[in-house]
Amino acid sequence: MFAPEKADDRAPRSALIQILQMAYSGERAAAFAYQGHRRSVRCAEQKRAIQKIEADEWEHRRDLGVMLEQLDAKPVWWREIQMAVIGRTVAIGCFLIGWFFPMYLAGQLESNNIDEYDVAAEHADALDLQDLVRDLRVMAATERDHETYFATMVVEHPWLPFANAVFRWHPELRLQQRNSAAGPPSVRLARSLDAANVAAIAKQAC
Repeated sequence: MFAPEKADDRAPRSALIQILQMAYSGERAAAFAYQGHRRSVRCAEQKRAIQKIEADEWEHRRDLGVMLEQLDAKPVWWREIQMAVIGRTVAIGCFLIGWFFPMYLAGQLESNNIDEYDVAAEHADALDLQDLVRDLRVMAATERDHETYFATMVVEHPWLPFANAVFRWHPELRLQQRNSAAGPPSVRLARSLDAANVAAIAKQAC
């Protein structure tokens, strides 16, 4: 599929494959978790938004599977089982810990996913796999939309200072960074602002 790799390509190639394998299984866990999250909320607008986010995660998983095939790699079987169990467990937990924490922790998860796909894109760029770079950047932008949605949902919640202190994800800062982005509006920024609007509408409707 690709030209024989050079000796200095092995490190980024191995790192890229490892990230893609983790992300492939991680997206499965996230999708399962969102199934429970969607069922646990009462608001129809929130249900629709979370269902769309779940669909994005399944799409990412399909895309990651194609990338692994292109790199002559496969998912890690034991991680597939592990992430399925974690995802199902989190789905059940959404019914037990109230409204705020599933929203907050979902935002933190999406924030981590942004970093994961950005790092994967850097490794793909080092290997001059520009198709993968483009697709990974798009996936990171989608995860940024998800983070913006959840950040907007929880940013005014009274439990936010406690969650910030414990989990170290600061949605208010993430939204400020988004809103103060320098330069002309980008597609990524526009999509993030759309995600914020969707969340604002959901909050008003509920």
